[in-house]
Amino acid sequence: MRIGFVSDTYTPQVNGVTTVVRRIVSLLHAQGHQALVVAPQYPNTAASPDPRELRIPSLAFPLYADIRMSLPPFRPVAEFFDAAPPDVVHVHTEGALGLAGRRWALRQRVPLVTTYHTNFPEYSRHYGVGFLEPLVWRWLRWFHARPV
Repeated sequence: MRIGFVSDTYTPQVNGVTTVVRRIVSLLHAQGHQALVVAPQYPNTAASPDPRELRIPSLAFPLYADIRMSLPPFRPVAEFFDAAPPDVVHVHTEGALGLAGRRWALRQRVPLVTTYHTNFPEYSRHYGVGFLEPLVWRWLRWFHARPV
């Protein structure tokens, strides 16, 4: 089976999402499955030589430099997944990369799984932009809702 993983955070960043995605990918490879990963490119790291990885250029998030941001890479993600279409896409984050992976899966009618890892509504209060909390909840509900 071929599984596409999409995450707005990945190695070398160390956090819960990265740990989960890396562990799943490792276990799948050990079981003979193929995992394709779409993730941000980090500064001072070479592009991945692994053809099963697509690294997307990114910039530091202004409020938290360890978090990366990208513009939605619709075309690169589509080309990557079109070259070796996954049987299922698992999107781990609700950012630009996750949006691109979600869009590809829905357009290609490939089964889509999304995972909610991070309490961004609470983070909005912590970072002084609590007025955005209702918008964040709306985005999360839309992103993880079953498409019609």
